[in-house]
Amino acid sequence: MDELNTIFAATVTREILWNIPGWARALMYILFLAAAALCFMGVARRVRSWRQGREAGKPVSLGKACRRLWRDAVLQVRIWRSGTAGLGHALVFWGFIVLFLGTCIVAVEDYGSWLLGREHLFFTGTFYLAVSFALEVFGIFFLLGLVLALSRRKFGGRFRPLSRPVDLAVLWLFLVIGLSGFATEGLRIAAAGGGLESHPYERWSFVGWWLATGLQGLDVNVLTTLHLSSWVGHMVLSMAFIALIPYCKLRHIFFAPVNIALREDRKAGKYRGVSMEEVEETGRYGAAVASDFTRRQLMSFDACTECARCETVCPATATGKPLSPMKVVLDIAGSSGGGASLHGDEISPDVLWACTSCGACVEECPVYIDQLGAIVDLRRHLVAEGEIRGS
Repeated sequence: MDELNTIFAATVTREILWNIPGWARALMYILFLAAAALCFMGVARRVRSWRQGREAGKPVSLGKACRRLWRDAVLQVRIWRSGTAGLGHALVFWGFIVLFLGTCIVAVEDYGSWLLGREHLFFTGTFYLAVSFALEVFGIFFLLGLVLALSRRKFGGRFRPLSRPVDLAVLWLFLVIGLSGFATEGLRIAAAGGGLESHPYERWSFVGWWLATGLQGLDVNVLTTLHLSSWVGHMVLSMAFIALIPYCKLRHIFFAPVNIALREDRKAGKYRGVSMEEVEETGRYGAAVASDFTRRQLMSFDACTECARCETVCPATATGKPLSPMKVVLDIAGSSGGGASLHGDEISPDVLWACTSCGACVEECPVYIDQLGAIVDLRRHLVAEGEIRGS
């Protein structure tokens, strides 16, 4: 009974930023401001590149945008089609979301109690225990999802994503962030308050508690030094993640939900016509440079997750043709912001005319990129230049 009273007492909590000296806290704020600035500049640069495009079509209603976000950004219905890949992404996604919410809860408790002059705000008692337990569970989900993602790149499968060194580095970055978070927690539980006996309720943080039990033989000074080192490493890597978001495939975290919500309403296989007035006004038919696409199209290209599902279902790719719908999208996204021609060695006529216009890539894409629409616009320019072939 005494233990139960202890567990459910309002004093059940922990000291936020325990063992973190002033210099480390100052470093955290400095790095956060720098990471946020880099992230903002990267996003702003991409948004400016979209604005070079033509005006998009009709706006999407708020209700429809919210329904799309719920179905395909939250529930991720299309992603689940890919079996193990869908499971791995769901584990990483929901693990990340819950861990992020946990960080927000801690921040609100810390700043709120300071502003109101109170010792504790709400991060105590049963709420503290419930949040601690949830963070353990979803932290494990996060790590399991990352292991699945790494194994797919090693052993393959039906949907094998594009694997460049930077992509593997991002996954390892996430993995180290997750592991260092658990390590920091375990070291805190082992060292804070004179040992495990002073806070038996920390058993609810079962991963950290398990790690702490294995560290009991170490001197407290060693534990506090290791805890500070682990916390600083975890913090620095987390800030690096924030800064990197708009500069690699992580940008789909921002842009994929936007594309899902604002995608154009159009029946499969139906594409916008080009009037002679538009040709006379622009002097071009089809897409020769990135600015010939609409702003909505340019935004959608930045939403690419590089999962290669479009490539996997493409009959042209399967029969050895030079077409990769994913690579076409990435090449356009890479050229947006400049005025260079899209037609050349990378997006050659052979690539564009290899497309059978079946639309399988569009139906498979989990973030609703219209690869076929882009290929059609690029083909129109070839037709205008007299480059006509059978597909």
